[in-house]
Amino acid sequence: YQIWSANGATLARSPSLGTGDLERFSPAADGTAYRAVRLADDTPGRAIAYRFLPKRENDEDDVRQPGQPLTLVVARSGAEMYAHLRFLRGLLWGCSAGVVLLSAAVALAVTRTALSPIYALAQNIDAVGPENLSPNFAPGDYPAELAPICRCLNEVLCRLEASFTRERRFNAD
Repeated sequence: YQIWSANGATLARSPSLGTGDLERFSPAADGTAYRAVRLADDTPGRAIAYRFLPKRENDEDDVRQPGQPLTLVVARSGAEMYAHLRFLRGLLWGCSAGVVLLSAAVALAVTRTALSPIYALAQNIDAVGPENLSPNFAPGDYPAELAPICRCLNEVLCRLEASFTRERRFNAD
């Protein structure tokens, strides 16, 4: 700790400061201010500044006489707090990365499951050839969203089969 008078003179200090001084900074209107500081041994710390009017020993009714305000700065090493904050930052980054990876895995699984009927329909369409044109896409085998596509495919295959049949007859004649 260190106490200053209004004119900047040091009135008291803790023995742990040695010959060094704490950083003097002015409190806000409410009388307190917090700040990150460098301590005398060059370690990071946190400090609070407090401006107050001291009570005189002869003031019995605790009525503050107008006098010179004093500024008290109390500082403490912040190494332990900063270590906890670094740990929490690492934990937050790790958890965030885990959530992103887990979300991607769930999205991939849901997408594959949801698209599996479309893959099955694509495999059945791939099996269609000139020798196998009979309609074989039962709308009941697929989800309701694919039923119109199955009906259209069956109609197209019926027309293709009829066209191939006419062509074979024509070639045979």
